[in-house]
Amino acid sequence: MTKSRSRDAMSLTRMIRMAGVVLFGLMLLCGATGIGAAWMQSAALHRLTDATTLLSNHQART
Repeated sequence: MTKSRSRDAMSLTRMIRMAGVVLFGLMLLCGATGIGAAWMQSAALHRLTDATTLLSNHQART
């Protein structure tokens, strides 16, 4: 291989590694976003359950 081809191959390998790092970072970001959304939805459902219980108790006593 000539120096130019060697340098091109090295730069291509470097770009492929950088793309892999970027994709891995995006995967982690998407996973963290999904976990956060699930946690927020779970908290909202717990608040809804508490409100439903409160309303049910209120209607049973009147």
